[in-house]
Amino acid sequence: MTKAQAGVNAWDAIAVAFPPPDTATWTAFTSRSLRPPLISQEVDLTDEIATLAAAWCVTMKLAGCLATRCPEVATNSSSLLQAVDVRQSMESAGGRIINEAALLKLINFMISSPTEFVRQAKELFARYESASTQYSRAVADELARLLELMELLPALVEEHWDRIRLWLFGSRRIEAERFLARACENQAELSSRVA
Repeated sequence: MTKAQAGVNAWDAIAVAFPPPDTATWTAFTSRSLRPPLISQEVDLTDEIATLAAAWCVTMKLAGCLATRCPEVATNSSSLLQAVDVRQSMESAGGRIINEAALLKLINFMISSPTEFVRQAKELFARYESASTQYSRAVADELARLLELMELLPALVEEHWDRIRLWLFGSRRIEAERFLARACENQAELSSRVA
C-alpha cells in the first residue's frame, strides 16, 4: 500500500469510528450549494465585484461546515432547506452559471475574515427586491430564511472557526470532505440496520 493510500484508509477508519455529530446537515447544505438562485446581478462585496449567487454559495458552504460542529445549525435549518428545494424545483437541472473568479475571491475573503463576510452577506441578501414572478418570490422567501439562520452564524464562527478553517477551507479541504462523506455513508448504513 502506498503512503497516500494508507492515509486515505486511516481517515476512512477514523470516520467510521468517530463520525462528526452531524454529517447529514453538512451533506444537505453542500449538495444544495451547487445550485444557487438564478440571480445575475453583480454586487459590491469585499470591495470587489462579485455575484449574489457566489455570495449565496459561500454562505451555504459556511453553514454546512458549521453544522459539523454546531447542532444549532441543524435545528434552525429545516425551513431554509425546504425553501431552497421549492426554488430549485422551479429550475431546470442544468445551466447553472457561477462566476468561478468571484466565488474564489469570496471564499478567500471569508477565510480571512469570516465575521465580516457574514455581516456583508447579510446586508446584501436583505437588499434583494422580489419581482412579481413566482420564481422571484421563491428566491425572496429563501433569502429571508437564510437571513434568519445567519443570525446564528457570527457567534458560531467566533467559537468554532479555528477548528473548521484549515480543514474545510484550507489545503486539507479534500481530505475533510472525503472524511465527512465517509462518515455520512457510515451513519446511513447504521440507520438502515437499526430500521
